[in-house]
Amino acid sequence: MKNIFYFLSVLTLWSCSQTTPEETIEQNTAPEVPTLLNPTNNLLCISSDLTFEWATSIDNEGDPINYFYQIATDNMFNTVVKSGTLKDTKKNLQLEKETTYYWRVQAIDETGEKSDFSETRNLYTENIADENHLPFMPELISPIHQSETNNQLILLEWNCADIDNDPLVYDVYVGTTNSPSLYAEGISKTSIELSIESNTTYYWRVDARDSKNGKTLGQTWVFNNN
Repeated sequence: MKNIFYFLSVLTLWSCSQTTPEETIEQNTAPEVPTLLNPTNNLLCISSDLTFEWATSIDNEGDPINYFYQIATDNMFNTVVKSGTLKDTKKNLQLEKETTYYWRVQAIDETGEKSDFSETRNLYTENIADENHLPFMPELISPIHQSETNNQLILLEWNCADIDNDPLVYDVYVGTTNSPSLYAEGISKTSIELSIESNTTYYWRVDARDSKNGKTLGQTWVFNNN
């Protein structure tokens, strides 16, 4: 009886010390977010034959990495004109002249794990020397597009750049339909505080105007206040 008790005790200790298969499986992580190198941001390009370049991303598991790039004519990438997946960290592309472009890159490992997209950079492809260039499309800062909030007051924030470094003013449109009405006209600041109602979805847009009356229409953004 004593021997049987000893055998059972040893068996129990051995069983409790074993590692289950689930505990030995390591979670695969996504590669790091690519860092964009060239072209630089807010660039006026004389040539429309451009090489897009980014730094090599690191993968914690050492997996081979592919890169997915997107070139669009809007900063929310609703109108993508060039895209592709490649192993290299650069891509030469022929673009249209006299066009504003926005670009970003994402890293993907061999298991399909994806990093977040890189920052978005913009550029303008010149044709001939112009006296004035339109501002870039305003970029959303907050609130995040399609986000949920729970506030009585909210700060609408955006950013915008102009190749000619002209001073910019903004027309802000706000409403509860996807065709918001004019809320503030010709303001120079890049934020505005708004009083909002509960259980309401808000749509808003910012148009940018330079000092030479060049105007760029913004995207329509949306958020819901609970």
